[in-house]
Amino acid sequence: MDGMDDKRLAEVLSNQSKISLIQWIVEQAGSNSELRQALLEFVAPKADVDHLVSELGNAITRAWGKNRFDNQQWKLAGYIAGDLHSILAALEQLIERGCVIEAEDVLCQVIDSVEEGILDVDDSYGELTTVGQYATSLRGKAWAKTEPRVSSELAKVVFYEIQSDNYGIRDYMIRDFAPALGRDGLLALKALCVDEIKSRQVDETNDAWVLRRLWRQLADVADALGDVDMYIDIRRQCDQLEEYAYPIAERLFDVGRADEALEYLDRVGGEQQYRCSGKLDSTTLRCNILQALGRDDEACDTLWNEFLKYPSSRVLERLLAITPKKEQQKLLEKAITAVEAYENKLTAALFLMEHDRIEQAVRIITHNPEAFDGGFYGELLELAEPLREEYPAAAWILYRALLLDILERGRSKAYHHAVDYLNITSQLASRAGLAAEQRELMAHLQEKHGRKYSFWNSVNH
Repeated sequence: MDGMDDKRLAEVLSNQSKISLIQWIVEQAGSNSELRQALLEFVAPKADVDHLVSELGNAITRAWGKNRFDNQQWKLAGYIAGDLHSILAALEQLIERGCVIEAEDVLCQVIDSVEEGILDVDDSYGELTTVGQYATSLRGKAWAKTEPRVSSELAKVVFYEIQSDNYGIRDYMIRDFAPALGRDGLLALKALCVDEIKSRQVDETNDAWVLRRLWRQLADVADALGDVDMYIDIRRQCDQLEEYAYPIAERLFDVGRADEALEYLDRVGGEQQYRCSGKLDSTTLRCNILQALGRDDEACDTLWNEFLKYPSSRVLERLLAITPKKEQQKLLEKAITAVEAYENKLTAALFLMEHDRIEQAVRIITHNPEAFDGGFYGELLELAEPLREEYPAAAWILYRALLLDILERGRSKAYHHAVDYLNITSQLASRAGLAAEQRELMAHLQEKHGRKYSFWNSVNH
């Protein structure tokens, strides 16, 4: 295509979808700074900044002025949020261009509009709150590009705003403003939080919820500073060491303090293991810690116990990776044997199929036909499709389960699938020698679902 002239190139591009072109351009701009700069010049030229800012301000007003779906307020929040997201995308481009003061003004307008209007619409799904958080994050980016700035004064701004946050819009403001605050600003923010906590602790009429929020904000400052000891001390002062043992363990491991991390992880019990940052599950964290401590055998035991609780290819792969090569095949066979005895037959069959143990999967299906619930239609279809040619009897069991589930639940919109599954069971039965079972299935359908006329009309046609 090197010889294609501009006119021909334009013709070819005009035949592409708008979405695909945008996706391709954005991908290319990710690794090409000159292209990215050219795009920014195209969408937000400097000469038009004032006009663009004015238009965005008007767009905010128009977004909240909508009266669509007045009788369905839960829909209105989504429409307003969509319009505001588009405005924020344009503001993000302005920030990248360095027009931070102009962008900051409009970002504050967005946040103010959300705070003022959020009570007028039903934001049960948190769509407007998410918009406010996005706008706050962009403000942090804008401040990080603002020069000069006084970190101590910015700390006061952040402190004031997080105290007046009533809708969760500024839940992540400390994190988002950390680059702009820098270490000095974060230390100033820490001092403000500590002083406020002390003043409220001596007030017997103090609101306990406000005090808890201050402690949480102080913990966010600790995270922004990367100060694990400060974070632990905060949890200690709040009598939350046990409750927050998991996130403490994560933070200690992240800074290379594996011994201490394991001590805290061992204190985690029951549902506490789910109070984590979302980076790692408890098993992975424990294994990482044990391996960092050179205790590979214990890491293997941890993974094996996790595998026995829920057979997972991900866990098995991790286990094989830290098992000596000469022992890997033996471990794999041990895992297959364990899966064959696993109580959840659907999980077991899927795992076996994934590892090319088709005969074992078929045996599980044929020996436990009632264990396969048609409600898990995605998983059952994943199992059934590869079995249709060579293992019609096993496939028949799965398609029968899919058919019965649709009819028993009365899912009329899926009756066309039920008709397909009935035809498939008929074909499979003739190949698998299950004519008697197919007749029994038909008799059952007539008896239990004979009045589902829309289904039978489709069958008869």
